[in-house]
Amino acid sequence: MILGEVEFDYRFLVVVFYGVLGPMIWWYHPTWDSIDLPLTRAYPNLLGEGPVEIAHTQFFLFFVAPMLITVLLFRENPVKHYGFAIGKWREGLLWTIGLSVPIVVSVWI
Repeated sequence: MILGEVEFDYRFLVVVFYGVLGPMIWWYHPTWDSIDLPLTRAYPNLLGEGPVEIAHTQFFLFFVAPMLITVLLFRENPVKHYGFAIGKWREGLLWTIGLSVPIVVSVWI
């Protein structure tokens, strides 16, 4: 896609637009009362105001929807291309433990 004289990868544009729209949808429609879908009629408490319902909404908007975009629109494997594999878990565990200590200390101070 070319905008002006700059060429953009369509995947980049989709990620940027959804990166803005996903949080906006969650912020302005946290209960999704105005959306009349078969899913919301079948499960009226699925997307509500309680902590469990908010967790459902966030899981859908910030995990399920991006995975569907990746698989259906981009035709890519999220495990292979986007880091959903185990990989170097020992190194990651060391980094997590090593950096958690200074973060906890700085927050405590």
